[in-house]
Amino acid sequence: MKNLWAWLAIVVVIVGGWYALSGKSTNSSGKEIVIGQLTNVTGFGSSWGVGEEKAVALRVKELKAEGLNIKLISEDCASDIPKCVSAAQKLISVDKAVAIVGPQWTEWFEAVAPIAKEAKVTMISPSGLSDVSYQPYVFSLGVSYEGWAKQELKFAKERNAKKAIIITTANAFMDKVTENVKRLASDYGVVIADDVHIANPDEKDFSTVIAKMKLQKPDLIIVNLVQPQGIPFIKKAKEQGIAALIVYPGGQTINETTVPILTGTYMVDFTMSDTMNAKFKAEYGSTDEVAPSTQTAYDAMSLVGAALKAGARTSEAIADSIRAIKDYAGLTGIINFDGNGYAAWDDGVFIVKEIK
Repeated sequence: MKNLWAWLAIVVVIVGGWYALSGKSTNSSGKEIVIGQLTNVTGFGSSWGVGEEKAVALRVKELKAEGLNIKLISEDCASDIPKCVSAAQKLISVDKAVAIVGPQWTEWFEAVAPIAKEAKVTMISPSGLSDVSYQPYVFSLGVSYEGWAKQELKFAKERNAKKAIIITTANAFMDKVTENVKRLASDYGVVIADDVHIANPDEKDFSTVIAKMKLQKPDLIIVNLVQPQGIPFIKKAKEQGIAALIVYPGGQTINETTVPILTGTYMVDFTMSDTMNAKFKAEYGSTDEVAPSTQTAYDAMSLVGAALKAGARTSEAIADSIRAIKDYAGLTGIINFDGNGYAAWDDGVFIVKEIK
């Protein structure tokens, strides 16, 4: 009898161990992993933010199907810096996110990056930029200010547009792009005939500015204006008979309303992957909300996912994994990071497309 009970005990231990191991193998995700997201789904930043939010949600859905137990908490910065700072603090202090994807653009990135660095929480932005390094925890897949400027000037050179006017809004990103355009213009045989700075970011009446531009007869107008100003400016320029080529960095939303206004102008943009568009079409029914940073948002979440798949579960481990990335094949292109944590993109990720 004693032997029988001994054998039964052994069987129980073996069976119990089998179930434990079986449960672990089928639920390899383990403890829930909290990932935060910061983007703008309302306000003027929503022209990129909505696409970013959907891209990250889609990638998290895929990663869950691959066995990772991720809880995504997305916060809307509402195109407001203080709100974005508060949202970041919530994700870090309350939600205990081990990584944050976002926020977008220079103004929000520069406000939140120091917080992530201080809290030692990994942050990777799809489009944020800065002249400052926030290593070892902060990364960005954004195109450098110089990168955008070179594409605008390369377009000018290819079109033999030697005389250019720049119009720039009071915006951290646009100011930096313009600064680099002016610095590099002579290298591309371009003369900057006028540098127009719009101090009021809410300005929408450009009649006087455009009348002056028309008299100067430029070959090219570089429109470094954000969405709420870019569309009214281009519309008024056409109405007033501007004949110059118009080029701008990505950001002007292309849809049924804006296409008639933007037709015949040129936008510097990421080369969009057919895979990205197909994924959006399958998941959301259309590609209308795909913006320049939609693809990099997907890739940012992919990099976090790769770190998690490799076993990283702390912010430090995730940051180490991202920092060690070499020639990662993302949807946007081959991803490498420089010593400051910013993506070192090559020209292959760009396209200057005519809006038709």
